[in-house]
Amino acid sequence: MNVGSKKESSFSPGSENQVNIPKEAAAANKMVNVQPIQFQSFEEKAMEGEKKNIDMLLDIQLEVTVELGRTQKMIREILEFGPGSVIELDKLAGEPVDIFVNGKPVAKGEVVVIDESFGVRVTDIIQPSKRL
Repeated sequence: MNVGSKKESSFSPGSENQVNIPKEAAAANKMVNVQPIQFQSFEEKAMEGEKKNIDMLLDIQLEVTVELGRTQKMIREILEFGPGSVIELDKLAGEPVDIFVNGKPVAKGEVVVIDESFGVRVTDIIQPSKRL
């Protein structure tokens, strides 16, 4: 017998040694009725409740940013900026622009002119696996 371990006794029918089995252990030896689990079916009612939950999210505002390009400048060059300064970017004219939502890239697009305003036409949605 090891120090700190519980003494184990075995019970065999007809033996002179009888062991008192606690009620918890006796309950564990009873037959257990096992049944397969049943899940709620997906019906239109469940989908309607889910649609209502999604509707709550539709009014949340997100920041959409369109990035024409990037560049790096020295502080000296930035201090020289003035009206009429031209900043050269790393993208060519006509090349797709990047569209970000809350700082995460989600799509690519092309710059368009609508009346006298600029806009962006979405040309490609970035796959969710590549957004991470």
